[in-house]
Amino acid sequence: MNKLVPILLICGALLGIGLIGYDVGPAAYERVSGWVSGQQQVTQAVVVRESADVAKLPVETIKWLNSRKLRDDAKAAGISFVVIDPDVKDKDGKTPAELAPAIEAAKVKGLPALVLGTRAVELPKDEAGARKAMGL
Repeated sequence: MNKLVPILLICGALLGIGLIGYDVGPAAYERVSGWVSGQQQVTQAVVVRESADVAKLPVETIKWLNSRKLRDDAKAAGISFVVIDPDVKDKDGKTPAELAPAIEAAKVKGLPALVLGTRAVELPKDEAGARKAMGL
């Protein structure tokens, strides 16, 4: 069934119809392009959370956000991993251009969020969930 879904999604897109349970736009394209190429490589993982809300996060979440091993493994896999506040500014007082798409995607999803490329997902509760989301 998993091999049939991308084919149905592509056929549906060509016919101009959507499939129930699947979105359209950039997120759908990312999934299809990942299936077509055989793999979907995450190169950027950004945790967007309000600094004031860190104390409200579960202990397991705080542990993986600060995990040196996770950061080292992400780097070894070619994944840029950062944790930011949505109000982060550069020296000119502007949102850094390389982080703006992640911040916007996280705001749409709802904070806190993990943004993988341009796709925001719910912030994993523990390190195992974070590793799975990042493909580590």
